[in-house]
Amino acid sequence: MQHQERECPQCGELYTGRADKQFCSEACKAQNRRNNLDSKFTDDDDKDDDDVADDDTDDEDWDAENDDWDDEEDDEDEGEKPNIPLHKWADGVNNSPSYIVRLDQASEEERDRYYASEFARLKQLRLDAQLLHEASEEARKEVEAIKEKSREEVEATKTTHNLYSTLIRKCLKQDGQQLDEVDLETWVEELDEACDKYLTNPALRQPDDKSHKRLKDLYWLRDMFSSDLAELREQQNSFFKQVEPVFLSLPLKRKARFRDNLIA
Repeated sequence: MQHQERECPQCGELYTGRADKQFCSEACKAQNRRNNLDSKFTDDDDKDDDDVADDDTDDEDWDAENDDWDDEEDDEDEGEKPNIPLHKWADGVNNSPSYIVRLDQASEEERDRYYASEFARLKQLRLDAQLLHEASEEARKEVEAIKEKSREEVEATKTTHNLYSTLIRKCLKQDGQQLDEVDLETWVEELDEACDKYLTNPALRQPDDKSHKRLKDLYWLRDMFSSDLAELREQQNSFFKQVEPVFLSLPLKRKARFRDNLIA
């Protein structure tokens, strides 16, 4: 392989080497590469500066062709406040969303319209708040009334069930005992009153509730004692019939039904 003597393009010193060797050392090679990168970035920045300068030139030309922008107006605008939108008109005069004015730049008529619209808006907000408060208060009262009614119904259900339980336990306790006329009259009066009170049980509004069976139990006992009392009085008023004692005798199925219905 032939070695030629050449000049290094980076440092200028003579060197010998292969035909494809371009630099005398790796240091010169790396330095040349860095120089090329720096040159590329510099060219790009110069190009951007030229583009900006061209844009500025176009703006100046455009300003010169339009009467709306000139140096005098720019000088006057420098002392003004920034045009911050404070209100959008949305009435019958101009309801365009792009129609925005500053309050300090508006005319007296526009200010009066603005204040009137704001007053109407605040008045409506106050009215809406009052209506909402009244509706909330009415809803609260309705909820309280519902809760109170529910508590009353629970208390009424509990009271009528306790009345039923007291009479049924008393009846089961006296099963098999002899009853005279006074006992039968007492039973009939107590059961009549119990049936009337039990009709106020709110649970009767539910078709499948056990209260219907309990009310039937009370009616059955009242009819039984009423029948025994009528038969006893008939014997007492007869000259030919001997008065037979009356015993409370409950059928087994009826007693089982009573005990089942005692369970709340």
